[in-house]
Amino acid sequence: MGDGDGPITSYNLFCIRTKDRNAVELVFFFVSLAAIPLTVLTIVLILTKTPQEMRKYEWILLNLTVTSFVTDVVICFLFDPIPLFPEIACYSLTWFANSSEDSNYILFCASIILLQCTFCGTLVAFLHRLNALQPLAEKLDFILNFNICYKTAAVYLLGNVPVIVVLITSYKSRSEMKPFVISSPQLRFLERYRSYLATHNNDYRFTEFQIVWVCSALGIMLFCVLIAGFIIIHLHRKRESMSKKTLSMHRQLIFHLIIQCLTPAITAVIPMMILFATRYFRVPFGSDCKFPNTLLLFAAEGHYVSKENIALL
Repeated sequence: MGDGDGPITSYNLFCIRTKDRNAVELVFFFVSLAAIPLTVLTIVLILTKTPQEMRKYEWILLNLTVTSFVTDVVICFLFDPIPLFPEIACYSLTWFANSSEDSNYILFCASIILLQCTFCGTLVAFLHRLNALQPLAEKLDFILNFNICYKTAAVYLLGNVPVIVVLITSYKSRSEMKPFVISSPQLRFLERYRSYLATHNNDYRFTEFQIVWVCSALGIMLFCVLIAGFIIIHLHRKRESMSKKTLSMHRQLIFHLIIQCLTPAITAVIPMMILFATRYFRVPFGSDCKFPNTLLLFAAEGHYVSKENIALL
């Protein structure tokens, strides 16, 4: 796997690792890489262009943007993971990810928590926009009775605590992972690395993590969509009583928030769900895709998986 199997590139560009990456992973990587300068530009615009009367909203957006920026840096440069599928395993070639035996686990936890904070920050931004649309319908008016600080704390606690708990309970030391790695011919090369993550397909703790994290992330995104939908409907009903300038400002803010909501969902949650699904389905890429063949071929549990069928992403 790490020795040149599959359609991968074998060169490095400056300090960016391009070796042992296939085309799919390179696309994901460079999309994240391109987001970094755009995020810096966004931070500058937020700090310099936000009106004085919207300072609280400025800090909410700044928190969301900085969190997204830190997430990109951690995942792309510090962690830079190479997941192995259909096995549940992961390793990295970066110095940070191999500085200790638990480095991969620590960076994996940091990446997931940062993603959760990004989702939570998006929901808080939507809640703040909801506060700005008073008065609301009576059935939603109770939301405004709580201070935005309390609502922010509740969102971050409910969005992060369950995920942190399952991350802690799913921890495995290297000594616990080693027997499984040695018993799997296609994973033995991981022993050359100081740190890695690996477990068997029936690990209930990993299943718990998948369920809790995916449900939490999708739940937050669903709340964002519902609030966005309500705000759009509210603006449509109240458009005649608003000035054109106010209505235009609200529409622009909601459009930006929807983009901010969809971006982490599309770039993080959906790809991760696809990656989780490859444990149960073989997904052909590139030259392996021969239409009209079925795209997802069921891989029977326990069936031998050759090197060619282990997908790098």
